[in-house]
Parts: sequence; C-alpha cells; structure tokens
Amino acid sequence: MPFSLDLDRPISPSNIPSPEEVLAAAKPILTSDTVKWKPGAKYEDGRVHTFTTKVNGHLWAMRKSVHGPSEGTFDDFWEGLGVNHSVHESQYIPMIQKASLVTMLEPGTCEVWSLQYNFGPVLQKRSFTVFIVTHLEPTSETNPLRQGWVVSVPFDPSSDPEFAAMEEKGVKARYLAVERIQETLDGKVDWRMATCSDVGGIIPEFISAPSVPKQISHVGF
Repeated sequence: MPFSLDLDRPISPSNIPSPEEVLAAAKPILTSDTVKWKPGAKYEDGRVHTFTTKVNGHLWAMRKSVHGPSEGTFDDFWEGLGVNHSVHESQYIPMIQKASLVTMLEPGTCEVWSLQYNFGPVLQKRSFTVFIVTHLEPTSETNPLRQGWVVSVPFDPSSDPEFAAMEEKGVKARYLAVERIQETLDGKVDWRMATCSDVGGIIPEFISAPSVPKQISHVGF
C-alpha cells in the first residue's frame, strides 16, 4: 500500500517511508488541480492570502505570500525554512516552547523532532512529534527556477522506548504540514504552507480547526 498523508495514521518506528514516498504523497496538496482550495481572508495588509479545503475528512488551511528581494532571496528563505527547520521554527513561532531532536535518519533530509506548544494559560501544553522531510529540487536547463519542500508528518514513537523517552511533555497532538518555497520568473519568492491538525485532549477538531488560517497567516521568520 503506497504511503499517504493521513492525520489519523502516524508514522511508526517500524514502518518508516522513504523521503521520496513522503514527497510524492505531499506535493499534490499544493500542486494538484484535484485539491480545491476555497479562498479565505487576507492578512498583513493583503499580502498573505489564506485558503481552506477538506482532505480525508480533515480541514486543511493554506497560506500564500509572494516576497520581493527586499524581504529576502530564495537562499534566505531556504536557510530560514529548509535548513534546521524545527530549530528555526521554534525561533519565529512564539507558541513553540521547546524543539527536541528525537533521531536523525538522514541528517538534513529526514529527521524526527518533538515540539512542545503552549497555546495559552487555559490549555495544557501540547506535544507534537513529527517526521520531517526537507528537499531542495535540482535545477536544469528546462527547469531553472529553484524550489524547496518541507513536509511534516505525525510520528508515534511509543513502540520504541528510546524514541518515546525523547518526546516532549504535554497532551499528545498531531499535525501535518506541506511547505514549498519557489523562485518566480520575476525574481521573487512564492511561499506556500498547508497544514491540518488535531490538538488532542478534549478539544474537538471542529472547534480548533477554524482558527488555523489566521494563526498561520502571521507566521514569519
């Protein structure tokens, strides 16, 4: 059975897909015409567009923004988003309290990280453990524009005591994310990120999910 992105079926230590399998499953979220995104609100003075859709019964949210050279080059964006992804993420997303490496399967390409989120004083802290694949596409004469991908998939380490001991403390939660940065013909950078999540505990997904588009619209680095 081919690997698929499924919030309800986290990756386990005994069933780890290859980076190629993860990318093949993830790219259509942002590139396929069969995924119908509904336009939503705009933020940051109209610079960040948000969209929503449903995949396998879960609500996904996407943000899209285009950035000129004054905001950063492709190399700047890749350094901030594709290199040491979880470490950098914890620096520009205030809700992330801790980011701990669980294991490096292929350093810089395929790693497992555990993230502790603090959603405010009312909620208990959440623990998200994710299998992260980063990939910079090779360029060619027919495809000279660079693009890079970061894919985060829920990972359940409970069957491996060593991995489980590395998880951050908190209510177990899950998220999927597919992120792409791409050079444009006019020298800008197109940044898109789509995600769906289940924050766990007693909070139903239909309550937490609608707030996601606004939350991801403010993500910067």
